[in-house]
Amino acid sequence: MLTDSATQTTPVISVCVCTYKRPRQLNRLLQSLDQQATGGLFKYSIAVVDNDACEPARSVVESWAERSSVPIAYGVEPLQNIALARNASVAMATGEFVAFIDDDEEAPSDWLQKLYGILVERGVDGVVGPVVAVFEEGAPTWATKGGVFRRPVLETGQVIHRTAGIGNALVKREALLELDGPFNPQLGAGGEDIDLFRRAMSKGRVFIWGAEAVCLEHIPLERTRVAFQLRRALLRGKVAMGGPEGGWRGMVKSALAAPLYAVTLPVCLMMGSHVFVTHLVRCFDHIGKLLAACGIDVVGDKYIT
Repeated sequence: MLTDSATQTTPVISVCVCTYKRPRQLNRLLQSLDQQATGGLFKYSIAVVDNDACEPARSVVESWAERSSVPIAYGVEPLQNIALARNASVAMATGEFVAFIDDDEEAPSDWLQKLYGILVERGVDGVVGPVVAVFEEGAPTWATKGGVFRRPVLETGQVIHRTAGIGNALVKREALLELDGPFNPQLGAGGEDIDLFRRAMSKGRVFIWGAEAVCLEHIPLERTRVAFQLRRALLRGKVAMGGPEGGWRGMVKSALAAPLYAVTLPVCLMMGSHVFVTHLVRCFDHIGKLLAACGIDVVGDKYIT
């Protein structure tokens, strides 16, 4: 007679990747995902969704699928919308758990094992890990020393109460399937992950931080241009209008914060470019929200990648 342990099946993690015009970065990511340690605790597969009707990622994915021992599936979401692309990747997922990682990131060989270990040990619905920026040679000082690319850091096990990004996360699939979408297509330019976590938390789902499960984000020189980061800040401000920060309290906060940041910029400049640019970008975050509240769209991009 079979025992309960003998009849138990090995859990499966579906790693979801959405990509947009980054074949070189995607190749590096898939290489790192091909080398994930499992410790015999789980199996995993990879689902890649190309958010470009021209399918520039197809050859990269198919090349890896031919030689990898890990099952890799390829799909296309032709409409440029990150929420729709994420929804397509979740629809392709078959495992009890869904991991998310961005196409410009790289995963250490123990990444999945650490996420899974923390989730099981703590008995929660999901774990979010840190994303550490890696800069190319020649990156300006303001980028490497400033706070623009610095992400929040918490202690392992700390419950996430408000918002979280999904560029490094492991979530129970059942927590995703109980949400509409599960990502909101109206947030196709960004903020769809913060919205998803917010809605899941409202249903009682618990997500915690996993400090050991680090991912590396490779920052190209193009993204270390100040003009690029200012445009991105304006887009973030526009996206924020769709969440709680778009309420009257958030608008009052931005109306006070924007001029406060502006008047302190000369002092920040004397403290160094890393301080100046960090505060300038934060100022533009609030300006973007105020402009959006007035119906003024100065960005217009669906993506700023």
